[in-house]
Amino acid sequence: MKYLILTIVLLSLFLVSSCQNNIIAGCTAEAKICPDGSAVGRSGINCEFEKCPDLINCGPDNSPCPENYQCYIIKDNYYCLTGDTSTICSTVCNNPTCQFIETDPMQIECEN
Repeated sequence: MKYLILTIVLLSLFLVSSCQNNIIAGCTAEAKICPDGSAVGRSGINCEFEKCPDLINCGPDNSPCPENYQCYIIKDNYYCLTGDTSTICSTVCNNPTCQFIETDPMQIECEN
């Protein structure tokens, strides 16, 4: 009788512990800032960051930027970027400060 109760208890513990490993939890609410200044979150089974959007070219030879994006010149290339100035500087220059030169479109120069 003791062995039967012990077996049932051990089997119950095994089943409960194996069921807990299958619980699906949500991903953390972190965000990754992309090179264009937009942000992506985590998703999927492994909670990996979503893919950043490809940089969109703009300027005299390309189409205008989508809504909420502005055209900037960075090292003689034209890109559509979004976000506030510190976000743009951090993602483009890897530095929270950069210089914006008032042209049309605006130029960004990274500070060392």
